Amino acid sequence: MPLLVERVDLWYPVKTSKGTLRMHCGGEIARVRAQGFLSVEPETLKWIDGFSDDETLLDIGANVGAYTLYASFVKGVHVVAVEPSPFSFVELSRNILANGLSDKVVAIMAAAAERSFVADMNYASVSLKSGGSGASFDTALDNAGGDMGVAAKLKQPGFAIDEIVSWSGVRFPNHIKIDVIGNQGRILVGAKKTLADPRLKSLMVEMPLDLPEEDRLARDALTAAGFKQTVAVRHNNTFFVRH
Repeated sequence: MPLLVERVDLWYPVKTSKGTLRMHCGGEIARVRAQGFLSVEPETLKWIDGFSDDETLLDIGANVGAYTLYASFVKGVHVVAVEPSPFSFVELSRNILANGLSDKVVAIMAAAAERSFVADMNYASVSLKSGGSGASFDTALDNAGGDMGVAAKLKQPGFAIDEIVSWSGVRFPNHIKIDVIGNQGRILVGAKKTLADPRLKSLMVEMPLDLPEEDRLARDALTAAGFKQTVAVRHNNTFFVRH
């Protein structure tokens, strides 16, 4: 007889306009994400709702895949989902499989960075749980500029966006979502070619307003590529479109 822990699968149904998504909940944080993601960031959902079904979203910091799943399942778009945490990547992978999205989503377990290299992925205690946030690549600062409280470290690879989109089998993104901690500016520095390509139409970036250098790097990269800010909402989520 299988052990009880191996027999318990906790799935949360998320009702959408295109049917019911199934999200695996390997812990309380993942359950809360599944239960609330349709209401916590309405501006992000509205942004995704504007995509065409032949377009591609690059989801940097995909976590367990809530917005990856929404974009692919509800809007029918292709998604490249990048998530470095093994604790959340397992859930992301299970969610892709459970919803029949393997042909629509490419999942990459790595960090985004300004260049391709190996460095410490720093984990706050909450990020060691399924669906937890609070992990940062090559820095121990949170988005408020404070010490994130490193509970654990893993040596992990980081890749520049320009390199990721050059890989065979990865579709060029028409939209990019960046939801990470502490290195948003450097990530956008590593996306110079991608930002300059007119096929990229818009971005949503959780801007590091309390990290002045990262904020400057991000805004300089976006401005140089011809993007303008349209609106900034909760959690510093800031939307940019090409002029």
